[in-house]
This record gives sequence, structure tokens and C-alpha cells, in this order.
Amino acid sequence: MLMSCLVKSEHIGVITWLGSVVAPQDNIRSEALNTAEATFDGIVGESHSGATRPSCVRVTMLHPKNTEIRNTRQLSILSAEEIAEIAAGIGLGQLDPSWLGASIVIAGLPDFTHIPPGSRLQTAGARH
Repeated sequence: MLMSCLVKSEHIGVITWLGSVVAPQDNIRSEALNTAEATFDGIVGESHSGATRPSCVRVTMLHPKNTEIRNTRQLSILSAEEIAEIAAGIGLGQLDPSWLGASIVIAGLPDFTHIPPGSRLQTAGARH
């Protein structure tokens, strides 16, 4: 049996916004960034970065609070089109991605919400 791993698509998106959550104890808002340094742990200096994290109230049925667990949320990537749809649906002219704790907003990828977890998004603008 052959299992496909990663399948390259022809979809091309554009990063329209970058941000970083630095004080989650105060609120989930992110601060807008002009540039961001990203590693396998997430955006450097961002409160959600890191290979592991302490468990929180959302996972206490699986792990006691503050148990060290794998971090599966280093970034929060949102769709510009879906943010616009949400704004229109609640009667706002626009919805600021910082209010949602966004790390990256990307435009041009259809049905972004349904991209499977673990999908690879790559950028030609990355520096090594």
C-alpha cells in the first residue's frame, strides 16, 4: 500500500499581516510586526512559541494542569478572506487580526479553514 505524504498544490497565498502575542496573561491580542523571525518553535519571542508548553485548563481531562506537553500551537494563521466574512457577518467594516491573537494572516488560499492540520505552508521570501 502506498501512502501519500505531502502533495504539492498550485495554490499561492500572500502574507498580509504578521503579529505576536507577548502578554497572554493580560489578553489574547497580538501586536503587529513588520517582520518576524520564525523557527520550528514558532515566532521568536511570541508567548505561544516553544516545542513544549505547560498544560492548561483546556486539556485537564487528559493532563493535570501545568504538566509539560507537546506544543501544537506555535502559530495562529488566519485567512484574510475569512476574517472579512466574519466582519461582514457581525456588521463590522473590518476585523483587526490583532484582536484575534493572530500570528499570520494570509490571503489567496481558498477554503483556508479546511486545510488539514500538519499541512506545510512555505514562503519563497524566507531567509535561511
